[in-house]
Amino acid sequence: LSKEFAGRKVQFIAVNCVPTDRPEDQQKAAAELDASALYVNDNEEALARHLDAVSTTDVLVLNLSGVVVYHGGLADQFGIGYAL
Repeated sequence: LSKEFAGRKVQFIAVNCVPTDRPEDQQKAAAELDASALYVNDNEEALARHLDAVSTTDVLVLNLSGVVVYHGGLADQFGIGYAL
């Protein structure tokens, strides 16, 4: 998606809020992102809690004022109690 939206005023940020993930795995995940995307480590889950994320697959879109304008899934692949 970051490549698709390149040139627009959009910033993609991948937030890892899994405190048990190993640093080397986090570095590998960060390296796999497009260069324009950021990778943020949220080991204490502060950002995830602040934004009311309920799943590691949550997608949030914030406007320039920091207001959440979308909170849901990127696709319908996963949900509470199911995985397609």
